[in-house]
Amino acid sequence: MLLVSLAVLAAPAGALPGDPPITSVSPGDGAQVKADRSGIEVRFGCPAYRKDVFGDVEAPIVDVGSAEDYDVAFSPAPALDARGVLATRYASARPITPSGDGATCTTVLDTEDSATSPEQVGGRVFWQVSRSCVGCGGSQLELGPVRSFRVTATPVASRIAAPRAVYAGYLTKLQVRSDAEVGGAQVTLQRQAGRRWVALGRAAYGKRTDFYVTLPAGRQRLRAVVETAAARSAGSPRELRVRPDRGRVTSARDDGAYAAPAGKAKVAFRVTGGGRLLRDFSASVTAFCIGPTVETNGLQILFAGVESARIAPDGSVTGRLQTKSRRLEAVVIGRLRDGRFSGEASISIATSRCSGTRSVTAAKRR
Repeated sequence: MLLVSLAVLAAPAGALPGDPPITSVSPGDGAQVKADRSGIEVRFGCPAYRKDVFGDVEAPIVDVGSAEDYDVAFSPAPALDARGVLATRYASARPITPSGDGATCTTVLDTEDSATSPEQVGGRVFWQVSRSCVGCGGSQLELGPVRSFRVTATPVASRIAAPRAVYAGYLTKLQVRSDAEVGGAQVTLQRQAGRRWVALGRAAYGKRTDFYVTLPAGRQRLRAVVETAAARSAGSPRELRVRPDRGRVTSARDDGAYAAPAGKAKVAFRVTGGGRLLRDFSASVTAFCIGPTVETNGLQILFAGVESARIAPDGSVTGRLQTKSRRLEAVVIGRLRDGRFSGEASISIATSRCSGTRSVTAAKRR
């Protein structure tokens, strides 16, 4: 397909003599508009016009065009094809709607919330109105001018949820939470180190994004940064008091083998090192797996296994197993006290699109 730039484009086919030209009403050329997940409306002139005139010169037959003969193209770039139409179009399923005055119409840029939807993540959008014109010859299109507007992404507010007690040197689960509907974004958890912010981890954005981190003792300032294709939003910092490794409530009395109560789903592990280490954790988890079709979706029994996890001074445990490819993740989070353990186990397998979480309880074998 031949692409030409706007700078060297020949003038588009004009209206038949005496017909009103195509006009773009709003947004104005170069205007900034706020991102809107439900779509961005554009308005343009769509008066009746002559699509074609044929027959006897003294008594011509006029084919009158109406709103349904207009079309609007949206594009990420101003390049045009050989006809003078925007070459790379966004898919936008919204119909053209005439207004009550009969002189203007509207349509909506709505790319159905894909990961790169401009109405959601922001960016520059080019648009062009055209209408069918048999009498214009050539491509039988009358083309309006190319206009553009810039979508400014809405900042994504985020907050960090943390356990009540966080201990230095022990794995801790932190969760970045947000209510924003954002596609294709990334979130980075950062810790302040002097004047710099240091990344602790990066993950695909979700309304609940988990991070597993180990922090040094003292007061630590953390924040989340959400990045889309067109914007970067830093959340308000949260300060955590990270406690030193002392005041232990577990001891050698907690060492031994643990198992689920009779009749409960399988859980097994060992505690060693004077109540300081949980080893060989394994728990059965019912996972929901998404198949190629709805009919093949189903449940599977999987086993979440974590080789070892350090037990914090207050008896809390966070253990995680993740393969280098990040295709498999198993997590155990809970608390050990007086020879009893309660918490939850989860597993996710990216390749088979399976995930599941369950509560777990276990007691030391006597």
